[in-house]
Amino acid sequence: MCTDVGLVLAPGTVLDLRGHALVGPGRDVGGVALDVSFADVQNDPPVTVRNGTVRGWASVFPAASTLTATLRRVVVQDNAVVADLVSSSLTFERAVLRDNGLVLGGFSIFADVTRSTFEDNDTALSIGPPGGAVVRQSTFARNGTALSCSEGDITVASSVFRENTTAIGADACLSSVENSAFHDNGTAFSSRMIFPDGSPGTDRVAGSVFVGNDVAVHAGVRTVVEDNVFRRNGTGLLSQSAGTPFEVEDLTVLGNTLTRNGDGVVIDTVAHVGDNTATRNDGYGLFVPLAVDLGGNLASRNGVDCVGVVCARS
Repeated sequence: MCTDVGLVLAPGTVLDLRGHALVGPGRDVGGVALDVSFADVQNDPPVTVRNGTVRGWASVFPAASTLTATLRRVVVQDNAVVADLVSSSLTFERAVLRDNGLVLGGFSIFADVTRSTFEDNDTALSIGPPGGAVVRQSTFARNGTALSCSEGDITVASSVFRENTTAIGADACLSSVENSAFHDNGTAFSSRMIFPDGSPGTDRVAGSVFVGNDVAVHAGVRTVVEDNVFRRNGTGLLSQSAGTPFEVEDLTVLGNTLTRNGDGVVIDTVAHVGDNTATRNDGYGLFVPLAVDLGGNLASRNGVDCVGVVCARS
């Protein structure tokens, strides 16, 4: 057990724990696990930590530091903060992040996440401006916030989000979510426009499954929602911004299946809507009063089948 600083690492160091643990005095006591200092973060080689456990520290990396690091096949557990950084990049490869306060946060940071697991953290990834994150084949379970982003961009693919209070929250953050699964979250995906000059681009939510969330997709910016399955959510797709200073310019809703939700789709601004199927939703199947009807919508056995588009019986 270490009490103040675990190890001091120079840029380019590969720390192979070989199954051992670097243990601190306790997350509420203090200490920095890995004291890393980069003179030139653009050119210095990254630090790599692999094959072991890091637990029980106030901070794994020094607060407000600038660095490049890779966590590979490590368990990082029960720390107050793993990394609160500035102008840095952190790569997670087959890592497990469990029972921490904050895993990664800061400004101008980039996260690259592959085949990793984040569970029971207060906040997993918090990407401040103007940062970004790429998440692939990873799992986020029972976190307060799994992934948040402000004035950056995020790409999520082939990942699972389960029982998080907020799975993905994006404030003026260009977002792409594809081929992922969202189960039993409070809000699965939420975007918000924070500047009156409009959406930062066009978000995309496609090919994903949303089951048992309070709100599956809450779209506050221009978004394409395509080829998803929404089942047993409080609301499948929600966007209500009419009359606000941040009115959503357009939503495109294509080829989605909405079954046994409270409401299927509720949008009160302009939307292009086609080829969706809504069945057995308690309230609205498709409530899109300002829609451009692209045709091919089907609905049956909803509280109210369709408003704003013509729906054939499914």
